[in-house]
Amino acid sequence: MGEVVSTIPTIGFNVETVQYNNIKLQVWDLAGGQTSMRYLFLSYVFLRKHPNTFETEQGVTQAIIRSVIDFKRDPWPKVLDTAKDLVKKMLNPDPKQHLTLQNAKKAPNVLLGETVKARLKQFSIMNKLKKRDLRGPGAGTSSDLPLAGEETKSSGWLSADPTRMRHSGLIANSRSLAKQKCPVANDLSATKDPMVIINKVIPSQFPAMAEASRIFHSTLFPTLSLQLSKPCYNSHVYPSLSLKKAPRPVQCSVSTSETKSTSSNATQEVPWGCDIDSLENAEALQKWLSDSGLPPQKMAIDKVAVGERGLVALKNVRKGEKLLFVPPSLFITADSEWSSPEAGQVLKQYSVPDWPLLATYLISEASAQKSSRWCNYISALPRQPYSLLYWTRAELDRYLEASQIRQRAIERVTDVIGTYNDLRLRIFSKYPDIFPEEVFNMETFRWSFGILFSRLVRLPSMDGKVALVPWADMLNHSCEVETFLDYDKSSQGVVFTTDRAYQPGEQVFISYGKKSNGELLLSYGFVPKEGTNPSDLVELPLSLKKSDRCYKEKLEALKKHGLSASQCYPIQITGWPLELMAYAYLAVSPPSMSKQFDEIAAAASNKSTIKKDLKYPDIEEKALQFILDSCESSISKYSKFLQASGSMDLDVTSPKQLNRRVFLKQLAVDLCTSEQRILFRAEYILRRRLRDMRSGELRALRIFDGLRNIFK
Repeated sequence: MGEVVSTIPTIGFNVETVQYNNIKLQVWDLAGGQTSMRYLFLSYVFLRKHPNTFETEQGVTQAIIRSVIDFKRDPWPKVLDTAKDLVKKMLNPDPKQHLTLQNAKKAPNVLLGETVKARLKQFSIMNKLKKRDLRGPGAGTSSDLPLAGEETKSSGWLSADPTRMRHSGLIANSRSLAKQKCPVANDLSATKDPMVIINKVIPSQFPAMAEASRIFHSTLFPTLSLQLSKPCYNSHVYPSLSLKKAPRPVQCSVSTSETKSTSSNATQEVPWGCDIDSLENAEALQKWLSDSGLPPQKMAIDKVAVGERGLVALKNVRKGEKLLFVPPSLFITADSEWSSPEAGQVLKQYSVPDWPLLATYLISEASAQKSSRWCNYISALPRQPYSLLYWTRAELDRYLEASQIRQRAIERVTDVIGTYNDLRLRIFSKYPDIFPEEVFNMETFRWSFGILFSRLVRLPSMDGKVALVPWADMLNHSCEVETFLDYDKSSQGVVFTTDRAYQPGEQVFISYGKKSNGELLLSYGFVPKEGTNPSDLVELPLSLKKSDRCYKEKLEALKKHGLSASQCYPIQITGWPLELMAYAYLAVSPPSMSKQFDEIAAAASNKSTIKKDLKYPDIEEKALQFILDSCESSISKYSKFLQASGSMDLDVTSPKQLNRRVFLKQLAVDLCTSEQRILFRAEYILRRRLRDMRSGELRALRIFDGLRNIFK
């Protein structure tokens, strides 16, 4: 492999694990005079070859002692005599005939490298056959989708389960996950021979093949080094909301009682915009955009199955074709001209950041109605955006109690309320003629922030500038595409490049970024179909036990690295981050490891650059059990909600409210089902890993005790 692996000198025998890309080798260094160690190694080899031959441990022990290697069976007849002689001496049960270091140095150089290369090549060919079969009929033969188990060019991690990517006969594009460049870690390797599994998989039919492949790759279950609390967004961005006034910052001031009272009441609709599925203002919007410099389009606004309204193709659209070309003159940015210049001057005087500035700008322009340049655009915006900002506190508590996205929604509502209160206290109250309360109030700010959370985009080619881009923001999201909006300097407009072809009448999609189902519900008010989102994840809460004798020391170590006693970590269908395993190690570590608390806590934080792939074999089983207990606790919450969701009382006296509550409940059920599915997968992997650890350790211990008694 071209790499020298250094080891520390040991007394007895030494076991080293060497990993090269997707290949993991376990190298045993057996000392010449350690008889008992040789028998331990022989038992390891024997049990892998004959796992179910003998019923008792004593029978296995005697069989190992009396066993004679049959060099007449394959592959030994093809091996050089010098090589067979070397193996015979190494595994000879008679201590007097063991191969010593001096004899080994005199032994001829045996070249076994070609055999290894041939086996690896055979494995690669079988992997390609499996890859072709897994795609199913009609899925094409493109080789740019990395199979689970293959190394991608952009990263060195593996995808654990190829069957999860198959939906409606197609393999979902896994490149979006591969581009995260996450390290391989937490390898849950089992003791099964991958060659045996592949040989059984290839001749079988597709369902059996997929299941066997799922089992095989689950034993190579990697974890992703994901950000713990701040998801990675692509084009749509969400900041923390705060205001600044020179020379000192303006802080958000919000009381708990005010937050509850505001969010507990049903929200009122703003006097502008239209219904979210309405096309009444679509024609006027398209005409205004054309008159304002938008080039002729291959798309038009129409009602669609996904998103209620969106852009559909008017003509054939080729793969790789650029669309939109919205000029900068149609962008709404922090530098846009105000219909009320006085309002703009006041906000700039107070150095209001972009997000609160744009939220106030939208309200100001909407209230100006036809005197505003953006009248036709604002008239086509939804009157009540689909967003968790519009869920009351009672609805969040009722429908999203099991999901961690509920807390994220509460925090977002609190941020919006706090930002509005800050603006009202510091600016609006001082300029009531410019910012009248009947226009600039909590309901209008809820609307404007809802528009920003769902439509504001960051343009990488314009130095990350954020903007509302009319017409482009009518495009809906699909988990099956990766193209996103950006500014094209050559055409001087916002464009996107299609990654598939579209027929006339088909809806055209872009990607809103690599977001989980919870994040999509939080900002956009929809949940993709179960199993279609490769970026989906669930946040697993972990907590230190206050009964822990080292609770204070562990908490102090966590706080030092920006963590708390209760922490949430993301779990995907493909794995979990290294930080989660580090936190679990810290939670179960005994007092004797107190000197390592700081190191483990640092590894549990995504802000530190310390080595995160920690290994503590003595407490690994307890750490995995700790994670499993947390998974099962979360699963029970989801199960409780899903079981009760069918019997929730709905107000039938108000048809409009009935439709709303049925809609919200369905969204919650879809979200909880998708998140529970990920937890079930993690639970399965953890139980299997723990079962293998416990059965393997117990069996090896009994065999070793039997051998030790014999030698005594």
